[in-house]
Amino acid sequence: MISQKSWFNFFTTHIFAFGRVDGPTYTTRMYFNSNGRIGGYTTNNEYFWQLDETGLVLQNGNHAATTHFTLDEFPRVDNEMVQISGQYLPNSSVQHRITVVSIDRFYDAQARTMREDLQKTIGQGVQPALNRAFAQAETTMAGARTHHKIRLAFILNSRETLPAVLPLLNATRDDQRFEVKLVLTNKYYLGTESLETFEPIAAYFDEHHIGYVNAANRTDCVRVLEMLKIWQADFIVRQSEWEQDFPPEFGGRQLNWSRLIYIPYVITENMIKSAQRQDSGLLFNDYYRYIWRYFMADPLTVEQQYQLESGFISSEIFQSVGSMKAVEIKNEPAQWPLDMKNCTKKMVWIAHHSIGNHWFNMGSFPRVYQEMIDWARTHQSVSILFNPHPLLEATIKAGEFSGYTLEDYQHFLEQWQQLPNTGVLTKKSQYGATQAADLVFTDGVSSLYEMQIQGKPIVTLARHDQVGFTALGQQLMRGVHVTHTMAAAFEQIEQLLDHEDDRAELQVQNVHNWIKNDHPEVNIMDEMVREIDSHW
Repeated sequence: MISQKSWFNFFTTHIFAFGRVDGPTYTTRMYFNSNGRIGGYTTNNEYFWQLDETGLVLQNGNHAATTHFTLDEFPRVDNEMVQISGQYLPNSSVQHRITVVSIDRFYDAQARTMREDLQKTIGQGVQPALNRAFAQAETTMAGARTHHKIRLAFILNSRETLPAVLPLLNATRDDQRFEVKLVLTNKYYLGTESLETFEPIAAYFDEHHIGYVNAANRTDCVRVLEMLKIWQADFIVRQSEWEQDFPPEFGGRQLNWSRLIYIPYVITENMIKSAQRQDSGLLFNDYYRYIWRYFMADPLTVEQQYQLESGFISSEIFQSVGSMKAVEIKNEPAQWPLDMKNCTKKMVWIAHHSIGNHWFNMGSFPRVYQEMIDWARTHQSVSILFNPHPLLEATIKAGEFSGYTLEDYQHFLEQWQQLPNTGVLTKKSQYGATQAADLVFTDGVSSLYEMQIQGKPIVTLARHDQVGFTALGQQLMRGVHVTHTMAAAFEQIEQLLDHEDDRAELQVQNVHNWIKNDHPEVNIMDEMVREIDSHW
């Protein structure tokens, strides 16, 4: 049995010559699209392709098999040109052959032929000028776009924030104008320590039978970056704007040869002010210097446009299309992962990771966890799901809160899960649980407005030293019940679990613009198509 994942990656990242073993070569530009279509050379006999348990199957326009190539378990990786022979099924006397043709070899052959033809035509008298001209031509050809479909790559490292890009990923995979590659890697903490996030996101795509390129190991990233360049990605979507979340090979400077697209994993970055620059929002991230488009939920405000004038991030990159994530959150089916037993109410407790004193300063977990245990123990009619920020454990391990250790956190988790009405949700999307919940208790940033999309009562515990809210942030906080002590928070929680939320109408007003466009991904795809058409 062949490794279908390895062969899928092999066939979708190479260009091939195709012809008869004992006859003519029909094309030197055949390629295999990830959607099952053959490109570069299409006849009725060679129209689709797929992998079975033993090899590669070429199919005609009616999906009937025409040629079968028996394959080894894994592709051969060396410096020789790989040749694979297969049986033409309608005629047993005919065998076909596909041969790997690298992009570099193709261009070298083309340039060499052009040089020889010109030399024969005009003689040797201008040889030095010819050499310079062809050197420049070869450089230009090596970077030229040589394909007709729009090639889009996603670099992903987080299962939790996948809903922000999933509609675009699915839509482009289903659209014949696009060819899509997924590159999965691990998330890093401060750029050095891997948080081992590859397995959960890989499991999601395995479950949905979607192929991907494995870049889980740092040694893989150099190779994958080079393959992305050879593949000539027209656009790259990287899942996070934080450079330290990715290995250096996937940094903005290293990806700047393509058109970088950023789709925020939060709905708005205009909620809070910058921790470093209290007079500004979060639009001064260095990564934005490299991107082609930032597709955002709301148009830039006058204040944001003014702030951008003080740096070298162009206002031209920002385009308002609505929010795919907001639509996903709104439509997420309710799913409560805990056994309700004798519980009659459901609450999600979301804990942010900014627990220290020198960043956003919104996280309060080390200060309140014991009170939460005590409250949960005395309110066993409430099913409580603890949903920590993906970086909370790493932040505790790094000593961001003096006196609270990783061992303390692990002891808390043991205590928490021993209670009959509590549980923990990590490395999965939270939105099914919040959709099913009766209330959300949070100290986070995005959860302060995301759960308003689902119409949930939200209680927050505010710190006196936390980062300030922007004008939009202050408006959004009108849909949240703000408290400053745990006693006040518990009182508000108990009130809202038994009564209607008087902030519900304010929440509807807050989120209206984010969800009025049901399909922001269509706007994003149209913009990519326009960009390619304008340069083709």
